[in-house]
Parts: sequence; structure tokens; C-alpha cells
Amino acid sequence: MHLIAYKHQSHFQAIFASKAATILEFIFSPSIMSSTKQGFYSRIKLTPNNFRRMMNWWPPFWVMRVHVMSVSPDWCEASVRMKLSFRNKNFTGSHFGGGLFSRCDSLYMIMLMQILGKDYVVWDKAAAIQFVAPGRGTVFAHFKLTVGQIAEIRSKTANGEKFAPAYRVNVVDDAGKIIAIVDKTIYIRKSPRCLRKTRPVSAKMQSC
Repeated sequence: MHLIAYKHQSHFQAIFASKAATILEFIFSPSIMSSTKQGFYSRIKLTPNNFRRMMNWWPPFWVMRVHVMSVSPDWCEASVRMKLSFRNKNFTGSHFGGGLFSRCDSLYMIMLMQILGKDYVVWDKAAAIQFVAPGRGTVFAHFKLTVGQIAEIRSKTANGEKFAPAYRVNVVDDAGKIIAIVDKTIYIRKSPRCLRKTRPVSAKMQSC
């Protein structure tokens, strides 16, 4: 009976992940949304606590039992946990790989959007995950951005250049053992509106 239940559960998770990927691909398709238009939610200035509460009720996180534990006042750090349950368990009884990845998805992007503000365009560009060991209990991830990393972003994008920094986060268990390693690449550049505002007067006259 347990084997049958696991098979049905694994089948349901695969269907759910496939449908979710299809919907996201449609929503973020270039034909639907340009690189500078990021929707209603991206224009909301959130406090870290309001963001934490909102994410904990966000359906993809709720389904996978992902819980945002804390977000620092300056948005430079965030901690997330995920408890093992029937909702996120795979065929082998360990954490579903898609769940381990989803708990690390978008955090760096949202943190940078809040830190840099409306003058910047920020997108998730690429991601990769390495599964190191099976996770059989509560797992944790800590996201951190340093003052030096923020300064580098502002420097690299000062004149409208595109910048794609990569960040790594370890998913660990209660004992600190690494369960998975997630690498995220973020696309960042100044918004066209910001560049128009800061363009030198002489350059504007020459283009007329």
C-alpha cells in the first residue's frame, strides 16, 4: 500500500511541476512581457516583514512547506526552511528535488529588486542545482548579499551595461550537512527610464 501511495504521489508531483513550468513559461515569455515590464507586484515597495508573510502564504511555497523565517531590514540576508512531509516527499522518502530548488528560486532576484529600487531591471537569468545528499528532515538555506557585491553591481551597470553576477547558496540539514548546492545567475541593468533621466544635457542636444 505504501509503495502504491508513493507512486501516486510521485506522479502527482511530476504533473504539478510540469503544469507550473508551462504556466511560468507562458507568463514570462518575451512575447507576453518585455524585459523592462515586470508586472504589478514588482512595483510594490515591501517591508521585509510584509514580504516574509506574503511569501509564506504564496501557493508554491505553501504547497512545498517552504517557510521564510527571516529577512533582514536592509534586504541583504534571508533565511528559509522546508520541513519534510507528504507534500514534498519523493519516491525514496527524501525531499523532492523540485522542492529543494523552488525554495531557492527568486530570493536573490527579489532581494536585489528591493535593494536597487525602481531604477534597475532585475531578472532571474539562469540556475543550476547539484544534489549532494538525500534530505530526510528539515532543510535550511541562507541567502546573503554583501556591501561589496552591491557596490560592484552599481559600478558595472553605471552606464547602462548589462551585468550577470552569480550567487551560490547551500541547502543544509539540521546538522549543517550540505544536501544540495544551488547556483543562481541574475540579470541586472539600469532601466531605460533611469538612463534617460541621468543622460548628460550635451548628449541630448547632440542627438536632436
